[in-house]
Amino acid sequence: MTPRPLETHIGWTSKDVADPDVWTVTLTPQDHRELDHALARAKLKSDNLLDIGREHFPLDGLAHKLDGIARELIDGRGFTRISALDASRYDDDDLTMLYWGIGLYLGDPWPQNAKGHVMGDVTDQ
Repeated sequence: MTPRPLETHIGWTSKDVADPDVWTVTLTPQDHRELDHALARAKLKSDNLLDIGREHFPLDGLAHKLDGIARELIDGRGFTRISALDASRYDDDDLTMLYWGIGLYLGDPWPQNAKGHVMGDVTDQ
């Protein structure tokens, strides 16, 4: 069977994405301060991800960047890399909460498997 090109509005070739600066958003020190503040606010609400909504994870300035990323995911190339999050500053639970909070600005959480998990680890093994 001969592969056919995917006909979609988000089609791209390796040449289209050769420059990672085009599809990378780098977090600034101000973004990190907002994330730390939002994390602290969310933890006051609950340590259960499912109890945390966007209203519990306030990101005023960073929200504009994340809205742009969400538009790129849906109407653009379909992916973006967020860089410069210093994961070493956080324990596993806080890092998971940060990912959850950022994700709330990118879309709605949905179960990812038959067990209903809404968050999972993806690792290079």
